[in-house]
Amino acid sequence: MNPVSEQPVSNALNEPSNAGPAVVLKPPSLPPAASPGVFRGRIGRLGYLAGLLYFAVAFVAIIIFFAIAGRLTSPGSVANAGVNTLVFLVGAVLVVAMVVLGVGINIRRWHDLDQSGWFTLLHLIPGASLVIVFIMLIVPGTSGPNKYGQPFSGADQPARVFGFK
Repeated sequence: MNPVSEQPVSNALNEPSNAGPAVVLKPPSLPPAASPGVFRGRIGRLGYLAGLLYFAVAFVAIIIFFAIAGRLTSPGSVANAGVNTLVFLVGAVLVVAMVVLGVGINIRRWHDLDQSGWFTLLHLIPGASLVIVFIMLIVPGTSGPNKYGQPFSGADQPARVFGFK
């Protein structure tokens, strides 16, 4: 616990006492890494649509990456085992990053609807995901502030979509 301020203790007449400095302690809080910005705040319909389009482009780019990497390596070659491992690791990192950012976009869209981010788990129901995405693109968010924060304007849309602002 870190002291926030050290000021002499005063009595009712505002005269300094000889008791020494008073230490005001700040309660511990979670480090910023424990709650990344990608899961906090709100995102509107336009931001949600932008996020879906960014993910479509990223998905096509990953497919092209794997297609080119597959052409460069021949199956069964011992010399290409390291290249295959590297391609797999890069692909795994890209997929994990896409999942985290995608979940974050969905959580923040639920927040814009003044609902818990746990509703994102509804996407795991087979066949329900497309219906949920369609509904989330149509239903407007709450106007004005809600318990998840203020709505934002689209001036810094790409950074806001992925939770970097």
